[in-house]
Amino acid sequence: MNNIAKNFLIIILLIAIIAAGIWLTASFISWRTTEITDPVNEDPTTELPPSDDEQYQRAVPLGQIPILMYHVIGEGSGSLQELYVSPDTFASQMEYLHSNGYHTITMGELYAHWQEGAPLPPRPIILTFDDGYRSDYELAFPILQSYGFRAVHFLFVKKLGLTNGLTQAEIAELLAAGHEVGNHTYNHVELHTATQQGLVKETKQAKAALEEMLDIHVTYFCYPVGRYNTEAVQAVEESGHKLAVTTEYGYASPEQGLLTLKRIRINRSDGLKGFIQKLKQYEEIEPTDGSKGLNGV
Repeated sequence: MNNIAKNFLIIILLIAIIAAGIWLTASFISWRTTEITDPVNEDPTTELPPSDDEQYQRAVPLGQIPILMYHVIGEGSGSLQELYVSPDTFASQMEYLHSNGYHTITMGELYAHWQEGAPLPPRPIILTFDDGYRSDYELAFPILQSYGFRAVHFLFVKKLGLTNGLTQAEIAELLAAGHEVGNHTYNHVELHTATQQGLVKETKQAKAALEEMLDIHVTYFCYPVGRYNTEAVQAVEESGHKLAVTTEYGYASPEQGLLTLKRIRINRSDGLKGFIQKLKQYEEIEPTDGSKGLNGV
């Protein structure tokens, strides 16, 4: 065989080797692509998991919700010691809520749910702190943050900036973390004893003062000592508040009236055991996920 023929055969052999290599490479790529393709996504008839909003959308508005009432986180004594909950006890109560599927919401979110049908997470609960004690920020806030919880702080104007009261800077930090502020009057006056002029000051003027000081809209109210009468409720409504809470015991329900909602007082003597007992009935009607009991009644 002469050199020309040998060279020709070598060229043919190289072409065959290259072609085989290209074919093998293409086959391998095709096989890998088939292997990692998600067959669920290829099938348009397969249902994907629902989003959070879809999963927790309720057939009808939630019928009952616990609005917990706290005052001071700390150690107290004397005639008002029941208003104090120790930091350790408060921490254990928040850990219980977190471990048992509770989600904190604001008064604004509850109002949107009741009035507009906005969805809520499973086991929604509202944590309220009356008066605006410094312990809201120094002791309660870090514990709440550790669980991603939020609260509603009902403030009366005269307490702001006092030695044991919240400062504007502290309130601003609470607001930035998703907490909410409500009106608790100007002077912490029991509204059922107030004159008509006094009602205006303790509702409308207090609301305006808080809004100016904090640069926010305030539309939720808390009656001092929980006492009210027809004139007080009317003043609260006319001053632009959408929801108001009392100290009457029970889970909140729209049937009570949006401006006279009940709450669950958390006392010093409750500890963790009493705290759990106060939520027992709610846990029977409100599941930890969206799989059942969506009517919330």
